[in-house]
Amino acid sequence: MVLTLGLCSCNNAGSEATTDTTESETTAGGGALPAFQIPADTAGVWMKRWMEERKDIVQVLNSAGKSADTTYLVYGFHLPRLELDSMLRYLGPDPNVWAMLAIKYDTKARAFVPELVFAAEPNGPEADWSYYDFTAPCPNACPEDDLER
Repeated sequence: MVLTLGLCSCNNAGSEATTDTTESETTAGGGALPAFQIPADTAGVWMKRWMEERKDIVQVLNSAGKSADTTYLVYGFHLPRLELDSMLRYLGPDPNVWAMLAIKYDTKARAFVPELVFAAEPNGPEADWSYYDFTAPCPNACPEDDLER
């Protein structure tokens, strides 16, 4: 049910063609960014959109009489560089990897918690998919910043 509500809510968010006036395509100094890097102000706008959308989803859940537990509506995941590099080195050149949302049971917390699982496509016809789990969800592993959560 939560996923359905989230998808409906996200589908009503409008087009990416309408961008916020605070978004940019260059660094603060005016230089071009490296491939796939986005400016801090753009990232902030995008992340704030999710935080606002998340609030809307929580309101819909509350008005529908659903649990107020928002554990699965995470803000993001911490990706330790060492583990990410190790996974990519192990997979070899040019791997196809997906970051998949999942829910696992945490035996220490005795609760289900959100998780990010990396699924790597096999490099050959005889190989199997491989899966990796080395992330920590936010909350509680959030970066120290000025974003209101």
